[in-house]
Amino acid sequence: MRTKIVRIGNSRGIILNKSLLQQYGLKEEVEIHPQENGLLITPLAEAPRQGWDQQFKDAIAAGHLPESEMLEGFSNHFEEDEWQW
Repeated sequence: MRTKIVRIGNSRGIILNKSLLQQYGLKEEVEIHPQENGLLITPLAEAPRQGWDQQFKDAIAAGHLPESEMLEGFSNHFEEDEWQW
């Protein structure tokens, strides 16, 4: 496919047609990977922490305590001398 690089303010952009976006699952955000002879554009991977909130809730409901409660009463040098509460 051949396309032009267009000016967008002080930046530049590439316009991709709708069918190409749909075919490769490209949405509002993408990842751009520099390659030796160009750029590779891929769909944005799922948010790294997506679903963590529900997993924590499920773990607590199953009886697993959050780390702060398990370590209650333990202290360390950083918390005593450096951290400002």
